[in-house]
Amino acid sequence: MVAWQPENAEAFLGKDGLIDTHRLLDATAEAERLARLDSQHEGIPVSDPRFHMPFSDPATVREVLPQLTVAFHLLQAEPGHRVLDLGCGHGWLSRLLAQQGLEVQAVDPSATAIGKAKAFASVHLPQLASRLKTGVLEKGRIPLPDASVDRIIAFHSLHRLGDLAALLPEMQRVLAEGGRAVIMTAAPGQSRSPAAQARMRATGIAEPETDPAGIQAAAAAAGFARCEFGLATRQPAVMGATAYTAELERVSHRDAPGAAPSPAMLAQGVAELDSWLRHDCCIVLSRTGEAPDSREIPPLAKRKAPIAEIAVLSGTATKQKLSLTVAIRNLGGYRWRPGGTGAGGVNLGVMRRLADGTLERDFRRVRLSAQEIMPGETVQIVFELPLQDAQGWSMDLVAEGVSWFGAEIALDRTGTALTPKAS
Repeated sequence: MVAWQPENAEAFLGKDGLIDTHRLLDATAEAERLARLDSQHEGIPVSDPRFHMPFSDPATVREVLPQLTVAFHLLQAEPGHRVLDLGCGHGWLSRLLAQQGLEVQAVDPSATAIGKAKAFASVHLPQLASRLKTGVLEKGRIPLPDASVDRIIAFHSLHRLGDLAALLPEMQRVLAEGGRAVIMTAAPGQSRSPAAQARMRATGIAEPETDPAGIQAAAAAAGFARCEFGLATRQPAVMGATAYTAELERVSHRDAPGAAPSPAMLAQGVAELDSWLRHDCCIVLSRTGEAPDSREIPPLAKRKAPIAEIAVLSGTATKQKLSLTVAIRNLGGYRWRPGGTGAGGVNLGVMRRLADGTLERDFRRVRLSAQEIMPGETVQIVFELPLQDAQGWSMDLVAEGVSWFGAEIALDRTGTALTPKAS
């Protein structure tokens, strides 16, 4: 096949008149692809606004930050985690990761891009030097030892990395047990968009088509335990005070599960999900090993069996207070993050029932442990509740910001357990 040049781009068109990414990839030798990548970076000074991504301009902020929020949420990185920024380019994401207290390895096939990323960081953020290392991806090999990172993120970098299916075994190799990789890329069909077609005509760098079924098969062949695809909204829903109050009232009543959002709310939500599906694709790959943690506890409707159990071991009531000893058992499947650690931190949620029958849902949170509670583990907690105004109590577990779960149990004023409700 003829080698690509801007003037002979017509040779790479498919029957639909668009550049065929497979034909462009097949016609491009690895050395030639790397030379094109390097040429993209050579003329960019470190003073260029692109080094300040994603805050380089207002339009970029609006476009990139929603995607970045989703990627960070799914990455589930913790301070001290070793994170590989695969296809780092100028290193803007690597610097954001290092500023979060993460140990970052920034890798890109372009040695020129890596050199400029190092130059920018050494001048503007020298304090990150101990947490920010760099390396060059050569011949599809990640320059890291086996099981040396906890997380991998590839943020809109697949066009720089080449064949994802060929790279997946390398990603699985460098991930430690329990690790995960998050890949943010363009939605299926976006390589046919006018913008992508214009970029490929200008640079000769193929922007591979996203094939969800193919990626899932390749991930399984590479040894990943799970390959999942994340959906989110690109913009917030906006409504007036009346509609907002109605939605607020709906979600405040846990006794009436299944209450449907208003048609207007549903329409907005579906429209935003449609926008994500048209533009973005987020792939989450998980290795075997550690159980998922409590940030991944599904909603009640998707649970096949109870995942927790609450039992009152003893209760002593006086005129002023009720003293309780409660045992909580993790029935398996999820590691419970300690309460107070942000999203997914597991606490006992105590609800107070008033004389008029009202249930005061967020009366109190009781921390279970300062450590993770592993599948199969049981913990005991001792705490007191004031009896003033209380006609009874209900208790359940809450993974903060994620889900209420467990086996909700009701108590009378004396601490006697009523019939629990499994959930």
